[in-house]
Amino acid sequence: MNSTDTRSAASPATRPALIAAAAFAVTYIAALAASRAALPIGVKAGISLAAVAGFIWLVAAELRLIRRLDELQRRIQLEALAFAFPVSVGLLLLLGLFQRFMTLPVDDLSYRHVWPLMVLAYFVGLAVARGRYQ
Repeated sequence: MNSTDTRSAASPATRPALIAAAAFAVTYIAALAASRAALPIGVKAGISLAAVAGFIWLVAAELRLIRRLDELQRRIQLEALAFAFPVSVGLLLLLGLFQRFMTLPVDDLSYRHVWPLMVLAYFVGLAVARGRYQ
C-alpha cells in the first residue's frame, strides 16, 4: 500500500465480509454454549449447523472480496495462505502422531484447538507478505 491508497479496513467492499465474520463468530459462540447446555441433541445439532452455515457465508464473502482485489493484493493473500496451509497441516500431523502414542487432554490439546492456530498462521503470513511488498 502506498500513501495515496485511501482504502480502509471498513470500506464498502469489505463490509459484507465483516458482517459475515461477525455472524460466524456469533453462531460459533452460540454453538459452543449450546454444546455445554442441557438442550436436546437436535437443538445442539441445529445450532452447530448454523455455525457451519455462518462459516460458509464467511468463506463466500471472502472469496467475493478477493475477486475484487488488484493483482498485488491477490498475491499477498496467496502468500498468506501459502504460509498458513502448511503450518496447519503440520499442526494436524503433529497432533495425529502424538495421539498414536499418548492420550491428549481433550480440553487442552485436541483437533478443535487447531483452527484458531490456522487463523493465526494466516495473519502471520499476511503480515510477512505485506511487509515484503511495502
